[in-house]
Amino acid sequence: MMLVVCLGLAGQSDGRQMKLVELRHTSRKLGANEWWDAVTGADEYGDLVTTFMHKRWGMAFQLYHDSRHTYLPFRFIPNLSYVSGGEQRPEAIMMFGPGELESVDYWFASRHLDELNQAREVDSVLPSQMEMGGWRGNKYGDNMMFEHGAVMLSQHDDSFTTPRQLVLTSDGFIYMGLAGIAVSVLYDETGKMKYLPNIRAEPQHGGACVLYQNFEIREKVLPQLLSLKASVINKYWQSFTETLKLEAVRQRANNPLARSIMPDNWSKRKDGWTWVGKGSGNMQDGCLPYGE
Repeated sequence: MMLVVCLGLAGQSDGRQMKLVELRHTSRKLGANEWWDAVTGADEYGDLVTTFMHKRWGMAFQLYHDSRHTYLPFRFIPNLSYVSGGEQRPEAIMMFGPGELESVDYWFASRHLDELNQAREVDSVLPSQMEMGGWRGNKYGDNMMFEHGAVMLSQHDDSFTTPRQLVLTSDGFIYMGLAGIAVSVLYDETGKMKYLPNIRAEPQHGGACVLYQNFEIREKVLPQLLSLKASVINKYWQSFTETLKLEAVRQRANNPLARSIMPDNWSKRKDGWTWVGKGSGNMQDGCLPYGE
C-alpha cells in the first residue's frame, strides 16, 4: 500500500515546509516501537551515541551513552525538512537545562541519519527493553518510556533537578528535561503540529516544537500514555523525592566541613554520622542544618 502525504507546517521557523513523503506501510495500527527506528555507533569524535528517527515524519534525536556526556543538551530534529544531506550537517534544535532552545547547524554522527532515512520503509521493531548507558527504555502499551536516573543535587538549599524522561509515541516524542520543562514534537495525521490536551502549551521556533511543564505532563498526560494509574505515577514521584531528600542529608553527614557548622545536630553512630537535630535534616522540609 502506498501512502502519499503532502505535509505543511504553518509558521515553522525559516518558512520550512515538511517534504512530500511517499511511504509504503501496512494498514495495521503501528505502535511507537514500530514507527521509530534507531542505530547505535560512534560519532565523529569516537563517542557512542544512539540516534532515533521516526519513519513517517523524519524527526530525530540522539542519546549519548558515556557518563561524561550525561548533561549534554538534548538535541533533536523536528522533521525531514531539517535534514539537508550531503557534506553540510543537518540543522537541529538544542534544549538546554532551563528550557532554553537554540538552533544549531551541526549534527553529530550525521551518517546515522542517512542510514535511518534510507531504511524508513523497512519493517522493523525496537525491542521492548533498551539500555544505552544511563538511559533505560521500556515499552508501555503502544508507547515507550526512556529514563535517565542522574540528577543534580544542590547542597546550598537541597533542591534537585527532575529526572529526565522521554516518551516515544506513534505521533512523535515528549522529552521532560532537568529543570521541569518539557519539549514535544508531535504531528497529527495531516502533518500539523499536535498539542497535548488540557495543559498549557507554548509553541517555539515558529511551531517547530512545543514547551510544557513537566509536572502537568506527569499528572495529566503520562497516565494515559503509559497505561498506568495516576496514583502509581504519583507514588513513584513521591518515592523519588524522598530518596533525593535522604541523599542530601547523607551527603552532608559525610562532609566534615558541613557538620562542623552545627556540630550538635550530628552524632556518630555505628553506621556513620547521623542527623539528630530537629526534623528530617533536609532544607526542603524547613530544616536549618547551617543555622539561621
